[in-house]
Amino acid sequence: MKIGIISSSYYQNDIIKNDYTFCTRIQPFFNNSDKYELWANGKKYDALLFHDVLWIPMMEIFDGPKYLDITNIDWFNFNNLEYFSSFDVITSANKELVEFLKQIFPNKTIEYIPYSIDVNKISGIEEIATSPQSVLWFGDIQDVYESVDPFLNTIHETGLSLTVMTSEKTHINNIKFQSILFNQETLYDEIRNHDLLLNPPLRKGIFKYKSVFNKSLDSWCLGTPVVETVYDMVLFNDVEISNKKVKEMQQIIKNEYNIFDNIKKFDKLFLK
Repeated sequence: MKIGIISSSYYQNDIIKNDYTFCTRIQPFFNNSDKYELWANGKKYDALLFHDVLWIPMMEIFDGPKYLDITNIDWFNFNNLEYFSSFDVITSANKELVEFLKQIFPNKTIEYIPYSIDVNKISGIEEIATSPQSVLWFGDIQDVYESVDPFLNTIHETGLSLTVMTSEKTHINNIKFQSILFNQETLYDEIRNHDLLLNPPLRKGIFKYKSVFNKSLDSWCLGTPVVETVYDMVLFNDVEISNKKVKEMQQIIKNEYNIFDNIKKFDKLFLK
């Protein structure tokens, strides 16, 4: 069986290699399984997997099984919910979104499947030797203030240097930080070169339907502690605690967030 993947980046003719969500959610599938491949015009597929996109003409003409995977809520249009009924299976990396959709479509198969990672990334990681001096945040430009603001006082008090990495250079009034353009090819180097990654779970309004755990997976695998709360920022000032937490999280990731386990979960849903 061959499943063609239609992603929001591909559908919109964006540069896929610079789409972080695509690179962390979808690309590992066709990198590690011959059942999945990026959709190509003119090729025959047994099923289609739509990732963060509703391509309505294709949904209407394709008569095989259709699946939808949702990771980025920014494209979501609640006026288009009627089209969701045409999917055989819906998956998401966000538990709150899964529960919301189950209420709307109680008879549809809707499953939570978390982000996963190629655990081969976890190798050659050097131990942390000094207290943190720098912190990185990266993501959608509209999420900068909501994500960074709760930490600004602590960042200022501890003397940490803050870097914000987004699709456009940005600023926050009266706040000093380095703004750099997002680049998937240099992202992992940026994570390694910073001492902490700022990645708080956002729970207000539509933010609760966003999935940011992929950032945490990458950062822990690369040996950079992830700050979700102000307490974490203070805690990881201790080198011993930081190294212990990195090793603990890397073991959890190997056991629970392995890409090959996720492929099996998708296969179970899709290859019936």
